[in-house]
Amino acid sequence: MEDLPPELHSRFLKVDADGRQHWALRIYPRDNIWNRTALEEFVEELREVDPAVAGKPVEMLESVGRLHTRSAETGLYAVAVIMLVLLFSYLRRGQKLMTVLPPLAAAGFIGYTFFQRTGFVQPWLVVSICLGLTAFIAAALDYRNLRDTVMTLIPAIGGGVVLLGVMGACGFELNPMNLIALPMVFAIGIDNGIYLVRDCRSQIADEVEEYEPSDESLSGAVTTSLTSIAVFGSLLISRHEGLFSMGLLLTIGVSASLLVSLLLMPSLLVLVARHQPASMTPVQVIRVDSVAGSGDEEYEDEDKQAKAA
Repeated sequence: MEDLPPELHSRFLKVDADGRQHWALRIYPRDNIWNRTALEEFVEELREVDPAVAGKPVEMLESVGRLHTRSAETGLYAVAVIMLVLLFSYLRRGQKLMTVLPPLAAAGFIGYTFFQRTGFVQPWLVVSICLGLTAFIAAALDYRNLRDTVMTLIPAIGGGVVLLGVMGACGFELNPMNLIALPMVFAIGIDNGIYLVRDCRSQIADEVEEYEPSDESLSGAVTTSLTSIAVFGSLLISRHEGLFSMGLLLTIGVSASLLVSLLLMPSLLVLVARHQPASMTPVQVIRVDSVAGSGDEEYEDEDKQAKAA
């Protein structure tokens, strides 16, 4: 023991004042702990021997549990901010401040009141209140802007649903490495939605009878998705399990978002353009004063036409 350097003494051996020795043991797992089931079994067996066991597997298990919870909350905040930004861009100039500022002020006041009474505030509750009030005001002023905001999110949400379905069918699981890829898939899907919805809005403004996706919008969505697939697909040749799973998830997710953008979105936008309500222009009433006592049939016909109009 005296021949060992102090570095090993400080890391693996502790001696109490009464001479009692405490040795640090390193236990390596038999199975692949990237598999959550194997990780849980390994840590459970260790805690049966020593409840205070520490190390990377224990940290990984605890962090993964918190990561799933925090990821759900962070996803809610991200979707709320994205919807507000999209809605703000779709609103007309006179509706922007009227739609966004009152919900922000109301949510801030409610959050401050909760904090003063209870000493803490739930951020997700404040965000939900702000988002609900904004959606209500936008629907009351002109529901078409809120509709287009939801339509923009369809490629991202649809691609995410397809991705989770493929992962469940093939037995893939989320881990701390590939969980980072979900926001990237969501962002690329939103880009595709922006291309198509903007194209539809411009054609409706030009009073096109039947919507047909333009070459520019389709090429923008396809180019963005294919370049992302080529970049993220290069991770599939990695020997690192985490990088491989991240590349696989991104490739499947971006491909699913592209399919939703090309197959589902044009059909939905055709229905939107076909059932587009008339623009909200003020009604103009034209009154034509008839000439009293003239007895002229021409004036009477004009008077009848004006009344009918």
